[in-house]
Amino acid sequence: PDAVGSVGGWNAGSVDRFIAGYRAGARRASPSIRLLNGYAFNFWDPDPCERIASGQIAKGVGVVFSVAGGCGLGTLAAARRHRVFGIGVDIDQSALGPYVLTSAVKDVGLITYLTIELLVQGRLDTGGDTTLGLREGVLRLGRVSPRVPRALIERTLEIERRIASGRIKGIPTTVGK
Repeated sequence: PDAVGSVGGWNAGSVDRFIAGYRAGARRASPSIRLLNGYAFNFWDPDPCERIASGQIAKGVGVVFSVAGGCGLGTLAAARRHRVFGIGVDIDQSALGPYVLTSAVKDVGLITYLTIELLVQGRLDTGGDTTLGLREGVLRLGRVSPRVPRALIERTLEIERRIASGRIKGIPTTVGK
């Protein structure tokens, strides 16, 4: 596609970090790609996310990333209805169908464990933010759609390993214009 989109539940740091990384990856893969983004300002009602995603798809988006909790089910419904790829978040949403390209899966159990471990070790910055990600193993890709060529999956997993190891740096954490 010549455009990719994203729908966030809210313009908050935790949401924007996902979207910013997605946009940076898309831009790295295709420097001239158009990037569309919108916010539903809720995490529970799928209708606003579906409207935003459908609007982006009408503007040529071929992949739309949902970072909106339950609202994001509307994003994925729009992807299914318009026959484009959607990317889920938080849990592996591949069971929804082959139109789900993949999901950005958070291992909440491991996040909780590592946070407690940092606290017990006296290394948790209780007055600030602690960022955990690929390097710590708390984020991963969910199952990838069977429509995706194996070579592309392998390339994506290699990039994931390079990010986790620190060989790829400077990934933005905020959503630009």
